[in-house]
Parts: sequence; structure tokens; C-alpha cells
Amino acid sequence: MRDNNTGLLYRHGDIEGLVAACDRLLADTALRQRPAQAAAKEIPGRYTWDYSAVRVVELVRSLIASRGAVR
Repeated sequence: MRDNNTGLLYRHGDIEGLVAACDRLLADTALRQRPAQAAAKEIPGRYTWDYSAVRVVELVRSLIASRGAVR
């Protein structure tokens, strides 16, 4: 997630930060639409089972390569 692009960020446990982010979203229609539109463009290409499977295979291959031949 990217702040002010695909969402509004605040520190973990910061209730005041969460409230401030919600207030900003409620007060600004364009700000509400921007994360929704950005996420709608990003999600289909990056958060699919196929994409996740490719990333897992790449990770496993790199782990195998870093440890040498499998025993």
C-alpha cells in the first residue's frame, strides 16, 4: 500500500491517526476515489493466484540455489 495512492497509512495502534485518515476520506471525495481507482488497476496484475504461484516458485528456486544442491 502506498500512502495517498492506494490508501492512507497511519502507525500501528495509532487510533488518532486512523480517525484522522477516516476524517480525510469522509471530507474529500477525490481522495476517496483515488485509492479505489489505483487499487482497481493494481490488483488484477499483482494479487492473483498465478502471480503468487510464480513468486513462490522463484523464492523456492532462490533458496535451493543459495543452499547448493539438495541433499
